Amino acid sequence: MNRSLPAAEGAQKIFNRSCTKCHGGFGYPPYTGSLDLSPGVSFTPARVIPGSPGASALMSRITLPETHPLLMPYGGPKLSGTDIDTIRRWILGGANP
Repeated sequence: MNRSLPAAEGAQKIFNRSCTKCHGGFGYPPYTGSLDLSPGVSFTPARVIPGSPGASALMSRITLPETHPLLMPYGGPKLSGTDIDTIRRWILGGANP
C-alpha cells in the first residue's frame, strides 16, 4: 500500500481488494463502489467508531490471530500490517469516505 495515499483512499482500495467479494455480494445490499461501514449498522459493537479504532469491530476482526475462525477477510489471506495500519489511520482520522 502506498503510504502517500490519503487514508480514506487507501482504505477503500483495501476494502475493494479484500472485502467486497463477500460484503458486496449475496445477502448484502448491492455493491455501489464502497462498503457500508456506517457506525452501528447490524453489528454490536459498531463496525466503525470514527476516531476510535480500538473500539471498532472492524479493527478487532482484521487483527485476530490468523487461525481464528472470525478473522476477516474470511477465507482470504490476513491483511498485511501496512493494510491494517492504513485502516487504523482512516478510522483515527474520522472514517470519512
